[in-house]
Amino acid sequence: MQNENKAPPLKATTVLLVEDDMEAAQTLKDILEDQSYRVVLATSYRDALRQAQALPIGLAIVDMYLADDTTGLDVLRQIKESSPDTECLVVTGYTNMDNAVRSLNLGAFCYLHKPIDMPYLLKSLERALEKQHQAQALRQRLRELEAVARLNAQVLSERADLIYQMETERAQLNTVYRATLKASRASSIPELLTDLVTLIECSHYTCVVPLTPMGTMGRRIEHYRDLEPFALEVNWDGLASRVISSGQAAFQDSVSENGLNDPLLKAAGIRSLAALPLKAGPDCLGLLFLHSLYPEAFTPKVALLGFLVETYALAWQRLGSLEAAATALRGWETAFDAVREGIAMADAERHIVRANAALGRLLDTPPELLEGKPAGEVFLGTKGKNGQAPATETTVKALLHSDGSVKGYLYIMQPVGKGVTQVAGN
Repeated sequence: MQNENKAPPLKATTVLLVEDDMEAAQTLKDILEDQSYRVVLATSYRDALRQAQALPIGLAIVDMYLADDTTGLDVLRQIKESSPDTECLVVTGYTNMDNAVRSLNLGAFCYLHKPIDMPYLLKSLERALEKQHQAQALRQRLRELEAVARLNAQVLSERADLIYQMETERAQLNTVYRATLKASRASSIPELLTDLVTLIECSHYTCVVPLTPMGTMGRRIEHYRDLEPFALEVNWDGLASRVISSGQAAFQDSVSENGLNDPLLKAAGIRSLAALPLKAGPDCLGLLFLHSLYPEAFTPKVALLGFLVETYALAWQRLGSLEAAATALRGWETAFDAVREGIAMADAERHIVRANAALGRLLDTPPELLEGKPAGEVFLGTKGKNGQAPATETTVKALLHSDGSVKGYLYIMQPVGKGVTQVAGN
């Protein structure tokens, strides 16, 4: 009978299974292959590295303790260094919070205990693949935004074919802008960060410190929970500096650890604290500081906190891209309306798809009302006052594909006697 829980074919990817217990490894291999995964086995540290270098590994399941006196952390570190996109799940038969924190800091997707809960493992693999796909889609969107932003709006008055191309790029930019907006829960970065600092209930004082590209601090966003507000200066020589330099989260179960002995923290009754980088890929967008009145408040929640900072860092990056897209869109529209002549772009059927402000003034009609109208009615049907000759003259430029077929038309109108701008291009 076909397994009703079998994963869909789209998840058929290569899984590196690092396990020195051959019987357990073979059992898990059979289960994963039944779920449409391709599985390669490795029983040692060297074997795992050889497989990772020889094959495109999408996911890895790594046992924490191996028979060759190496640990899963060694394998995890090497895999993430050579293939950062590979998501790694660490499994162990021993409860060790230090190893859990270290594995997550090294980039592990999750930390699982033996005996393995198979439905939970399969669900974790699905979430790891979803995370990969979302990161790839985000990188593609960022590349598209950067490509559009590099286009120079000045070409609008120089080349007719580039004007038509810019309109196509603007439409694509607008589509990406709206799609990114819908994918984000918050409408602004301050709103997003305010949501983050009020979300973490285990922290009595939470703050986010944005970092500029130069590494300096931006304006802090704070939230107090069951605690009177107090002044706090981030200690760059202590916890914050360690997080920035390492790019990894840091947890302190006592405010006196590592020389951090702040009297303000002690006076407020702070017993434990944590600092986590808000990273989206290689970029550290800011730091999240957590303070609790209880000892060891954050280390038991390391997986939850890691998920939160990752989710909000990606949303932060998306909102930054959204603001860049909005700026580029406004720049395009400003440059288009700054052209002195009245300009309209029409499709191959000669229907106006966009008109600039100068044309609206010449025709005494809002530009948006001209969109969709036949160009012949707008340009060739105009007459001067009292039956006299028209007060404007129009130049029409056909825009051609490489095969000579018409892809659209550019209409340029200006007062008679002013001279018509010579428009070059295909």
